[in-house]
Amino acid sequence: MPPGPLYGTLLMETGKGLSTGRVEFPQVFQQAVAAVAQRGKSSPGEKTLLDVLVPLSDELIKHTDMRRLAEKIQGFADMTIDMKALRGRASFLGERSVGHMDPGAASCALLATTACHELTEAGLA
Repeated sequence: MPPGPLYGTLLMETGKGLSTGRVEFPQVFQQAVAAVAQRGKSSPGEKTLLDVLVPLSDELIKHTDMRRLAEKIQGFADMTIDMKALRGRASFLGERSVGHMDPGAASCALLATTACHELTEAGLA
């Protein structure tokens, strides 16, 4: 599945979770990531954006400092380079997908890193 609908699911579920009142963002984000996994019928280790979202969610649950988290996110995406794609369009490449970063993981890392930097700059993290 292309990342567009998955990002839509992530954002809609996050918004829904935050609109329920005073809730903790890490828990809401974790539930949104679970919804993405369900929608994409995928899990971490299959060379998808979940290989960034799941460890990002885990770090948020641990209340990792945003500056430190921003430094770690690219590493999550880099780990997809040595994986064989099992889901999404890249899965059609089979073994040829090994040695290339997953595009969904790359875009997810870029968005998440930018969000961490912006939250830090705005004094919200």
